[in-house]
Amino acid sequence: MNPILTQMHTRSPEEVFSIDPRDAAQMQLESLKERFDELRPRIPGLNIVADDVGVDSIDQLEDVVPLCLPHTTYKSYSAKHIDSGRYDRLTQWLDGWTSEDLSTIDVSGCDSLESWLDALEAKSNLYVTVSSGTTGKVSFFPRGDREAEIFVRYVVQTLSGFRDEPDAGLATGEPEWFAAFPMATGRQNFPRMFQLLQRYVYGGDPSRMHTLGKGHWDADMLWLWGRIRSAEARGENFTGTLTPALERVRERVQGELDTAAANSAQFLRELVEDFRGKRVLVFGPRGSLINLASMCKERGLQPELGPGSFIFTGGASGSKGDVFPEGWEQLLDSVFPPPHSEVYGMTELTTACRLCSAHWFHLPHTVIPFLLDPDTSLPLPRTGVVTGRLAVFDLNAETYWGGTITGDRVTIDWDGGCPCGRLGARINYDVTRYTQLQNDDKITCAKSPGAYERAVDTLMSMS
Repeated sequence: MNPILTQMHTRSPEEVFSIDPRDAAQMQLESLKERFDELRPRIPGLNIVADDVGVDSIDQLEDVVPLCLPHTTYKSYSAKHIDSGRYDRLTQWLDGWTSEDLSTIDVSGCDSLESWLDALEAKSNLYVTVSSGTTGKVSFFPRGDREAEIFVRYVVQTLSGFRDEPDAGLATGEPEWFAAFPMATGRQNFPRMFQLLQRYVYGGDPSRMHTLGKGHWDADMLWLWGRIRSAEARGENFTGTLTPALERVRERVQGELDTAAANSAQFLRELVEDFRGKRVLVFGPRGSLINLASMCKERGLQPELGPGSFIFTGGASGSKGDVFPEGWEQLLDSVFPPPHSEVYGMTELTTACRLCSAHWFHLPHTVIPFLLDPDTSLPLPRTGVVTGRLAVFDLNAETYWGGTITGDRVTIDWDGGCPCGRLGARINYDVTRYTQLQNDDKITCAKSPGAYERAVDTLMSMS
C-alpha cells in the first residue's frame, strides 16, 4: 500500500485533521496517479471509459472527474439475467468492474443470488456488498477483503473523540453494541459492518452485538424487496414469478415475522434491564431510532445509559424520501437524551465522516471530493462556498475503481476554517438526494455522454 495512505490509517483524528490542506492535496495527487496507473489495466470497465474520454494520465486532481463512475454503475446489469438464472452473465458483468479475475469461476451450480455470491467469494478476494434496493434494483458493489478491513478501521477512527467531541470507545471494545436494525447478518452495508465489528473489535464474540432483528437478509431477499417497492412506487402490485430461491426467501421472511415480537422484547430487555447503567453504543438510521423510541414509550420503558455511552445515527437529511412523524425530535430526545452523533457516508466509500461540533461534515484526506454541475457534470470551482452534485474518489480502493458520481446535492466550503478545529474543506449538514428534487437522476458525462452506457454494452457483449 502507498506509504502515505498507511499514515492516514494509523494516525489519530487530531493528527489527520491537522494536516495542512496543501500538503494533503499533494498527497492525494500522488496517490491518485498511483491508483490510476495500477488499476486501469486491471479493471476492464475503467479502461473502456478512459479510452472513450481520452484520459491517459492524471496530472491534476480534476483530471479524474471524467473517470468517476455514476453510482448506478453497480446496478447496470440486466435484471433478466437474474430472472433466468444466468449467473454466468452476471459474473461476466461484475468481472468488468473489479480488479479480481472472475473469469474462471464456475457458477453453473448456482440457483440464487446468495449462492452466486458465495461462489465468487470462495474463489476470490471479494467481499461483495449489496444495496437495499430502494430504487427497485440492488447494486452489487465489488469491495474486497482489503477494503473491508480498512472500512472497519475507519468506523472506529470516525467515532473516536476529536478534542472535546464524544468518543464511542470502540477502539477499546468496551461499550456493548446495540443496533436498532431489523436484521443481524447479511450482505447489505449495515449487517456487513456488524460482522466486521464483531470480528475486529469484539474478538469474534457474537454476544457483544445486539440487534433488533435476529435474521439474515441475503441478496435474494434484498432483490425481492426492491422489486416489490418498485411496483408499489408505480402504484402496482408485485406480480413477478418467484423462483425456487425466492420462494425460500419468502418462507424465511415469514419465519422472521413470526418471531419479530419476541426478538423486539429481548432487545429491549437487554438494553433497558440487563445493561442498565452500563456503557453502551446505540446505533440506528434516524427512522430506526425513532421507531425504537416509540417502542420504549409504548411499553413505558426508559433506558438508563451508563457513563460514556454513545448514540450515533444518520438520516436527518438525505433520507431517501423518508418522512418522519411529527414531534419525532422531542420523542427521540426524551428516550435517548442528546448528544447524538451523526455520520454521513455511502456504500461506495471505505470511510465516512462525522458531524462535527459546529455541524459540518469533514471527509478524511483519503477521500477526494469534487462538486459537479448537475446538468453538465463539469467540475465546479474548488474555492469558496459551492453547491453541486458530489463526486468522490476513494484512494483506499484497490479491488474496484474509487471514483464515484453520487446522487447527492451538497454544499462545500472549500476554504474551511471550521470552529471545530479540523482543517480543510467541510460539507454542509444539508445533504439532499437529487431524486428528492426532480423526477429522475440522470448523470451525464461532460466529455462523452454515452461513455458509461457503451462500457456496459461492451462488457455485456464480451464472450
